[in-house]
Amino acid sequence: MSQPSDTPSPTTTTNTTNTTKGNAGTIDTGSQEHSDQTDRADAAPPSVLSHVSLGTNDYDKAIAFYDAVMPVLGIQKIMEHPGATAYGRAFPEFWVQTPYDGQTATVGNGTHIAFVATSKAMVDAFHTAGLKAGATDDGPPGPRKDYGEPYYGGFLRDLDGNKIEATFWDMALAQKLGMA
Repeated sequence: MSQPSDTPSPTTTTNTTNTTKGNAGTIDTGSQEHSDQTDRADAAPPSVLSHVSLGTNDYDKAIAFYDAVMPVLGIQKIMEHPGATAYGRAFPEFWVQTPYDGQTATVGNGTHIAFVATSKAMVDAFHTAGLKAGATDDGPPGPRKDYGEPYYGGFLRDLDGNKIEATFWDMALAQKLGMA
């Protein structure tokens, strides 16, 4: 099941003939319709993604798992529909659901979902809570040399085998190193 189509969008649609000034500066739009949050340049959305969905084959167990681990990251249950639950901080960003087509949920090879943590301690707590709730360790919390010095993350496999992660990016260190 996907997010309902009647959910209000944070954008508004306008029709212009030449240019519009929005989140990305002045954009030549021609005469086509476009979406723009506001006319303020500082109103960029906090993420490039609207939401992510993971399928589950045992909805009740999956929801119990995510109910146990998401609060550690300051993430709460935002809404529920039959067979689908959304979590987020301010809006439904992460969905856990039975597949809309009724088929078996499968794990994507090479796919993982990373949740933002605001500290290394939060990453550690997420990893610990996940293991306690039945997840499998897929990489203990810590730095990853290939990801850069400001990175700190911990990986788990949820009850359906999906790879999930909590990650902290040290912005002060990234700025000091000229990476931000």
